[in-house]
Amino acid sequence: MQKGYNSTLAHPGQRAVVPATNFSFEIIRELGQGGYGRVYEVKQLPNGDLFARKFVRAPNANQDNGHRQETRQRVVNEVATSKKLQHHHIASILLWTEDLEGFSLIMPTVADCDLRVFLESCINDSFPKDRISLMDPWFGCLTTALRFAHANRVKHDDLKPSNILIKDNRVYLADFGCATNFEGSQISSSPEQRITGTPVYRPPDTGKPGRAGDVFALGCVFSEMLTVRQGCTLAAYQAARKVNDADNPYAYRKNLTAVQNWLTELPDTKKGTANVLLGMVLIMLKEDPDDRETAKELKARLNETLFCGSCV
Repeated sequence: MQKGYNSTLAHPGQRAVVPATNFSFEIIRELGQGGYGRVYEVKQLPNGDLFARKFVRAPNANQDNGHRQETRQRVVNEVATSKKLQHHHIASILLWTEDLEGFSLIMPTVADCDLRVFLESCINDSFPKDRISLMDPWFGCLTTALRFAHANRVKHDDLKPSNILIKDNRVYLADFGCATNFEGSQISSSPEQRITGTPVYRPPDTGKPGRAGDVFALGCVFSEMLTVRQGCTLAAYQAARKVNDADNPYAYRKNLTAVQNWLTELPDTKKGTANVLLGMVLIMLKEDPDDRETAKELKARLNETLFCGSCV
């Protein structure tokens, strides 16, 4: 498996999420760029413990206090969501710090890679069966994690392969910086009407309330996993759904007919596990959000081979 992704996972029992001002960290190396910040491996001083630190730059309050406050709110939102979502397939944050240059989110363990890197490594290495087989439980595990978030009235709002982390062959949802809180709502909807998420994976119902947008975005991710699982490349998948759009020629929502045709024509998807996954993904990618099943309903579709031991 390729190394070098830029986010983190939780150690059991380490769930306190607190603001802090008396921590000092020494940067060891840069790991990459996250959803809205750069990520580093750091050493806490003076005890030498290793962590990952996502740094989000923000202007000094005297320069642009409005932007700084907006960034601060996003950081607070992410750490509050992390505290709320204590789950074995959701990455955690231990604490956050603030200084004149911006904000740091301190997380316990660096992941091996993200799902995008993993899929590309499978393609580049000619679809090795032992690595491809690792993906089967991830469909159920990610569905379980999404069900947990939705049950706790949190909508991720930016699901994509680079926000799904892999550590020791387990998957974790990460980067809840765009998350919408449903606290207090009695229906499957959100008061938020803002447009969020990465354009390629954004649902057709962008800007409308509800958790069905997460289901659509995860369906896009699952369609890429299924594509690689069945021995096809993501480049070919992109070409199959490409539209004449200068801004976003590969957005799933803009060519759902081509997406559905691609998936149904993948090799060997009409039998066994592949057929179960195909049926689930096609439902997740329905244009009308009311036609998509909930994460709870989707989980019920899957057999025990499509989960890790913790999720069955």
